[in-house]
Amino acid sequence: MKIILKIIGIGLAIIVGFYAIIHIVLETPFSLMLSKPRELQNNTIWSFLFLLHVLYGGIALTVGWCLFSKRLLTKWRKAHKMLGYFYVSSVLISSSTGVYIAFYADGGWVASLGFVSASIVWFYVTIMAVIAVRKGQLKMHRNLMIYSYALSFSAVTFRIWNPLLNLLLNDEMAAYQVSAWESWLTNLFVAFLIIRNRSIKLK
Repeated sequence: MKIILKIIGIGLAIIVGFYAIIHIVLETPFSLMLSKPRELQNNTIWSFLFLLHVLYGGIALTVGWCLFSKRLLTKWRKAHKMLGYFYVSSVLISSSTGVYIAFYADGGWVASLGFVSASIVWFYVTIMAVIAVRKGQLKMHRNLMIYSYALSFSAVTFRIWNPLLNLLLNDEMAAYQVSAWESWLTNLFVAFLIIRNRSIKLK
């Protein structure tokens, strides 16, 4: 069951990540962009930062799960390190631009605050993970990276929560607002349980 869930998780991460990357490479518009007011679509700064946010968020989502491979860590440490820097760079770009993009989110200030909070926490735990590994605090580094990728994975869980809540609440605005928080807070809780479970096994 654990292996099946892992395969499903990795599959969803790759699908959502590649969806974003391919859209940008093929220069096809995102449905989210088309749903925005014409003024915002014509805003060069917003459009550029939106594309950066989506592109690097997609990259982080697509490559991040590889960093938890024991084989990569033990047999190809240099590759792990290079991929790690690639992931961190992608997160820092996506989370930074995410703060700006969040102010224009659908769902009003409730959704905006949820997305801003997610971006800030995502940026923070990723930076702290880098600091931890530079100090040789490997356990702390791994735990923080689990939290970091859990936040990266919110791109997937948002796409699950939003339609599900919309169906349950029958209120598109409320569903979007709740999803803006639920999509990453639930992931952090799952990450906490994973870390706690690992700690118990090591005792």
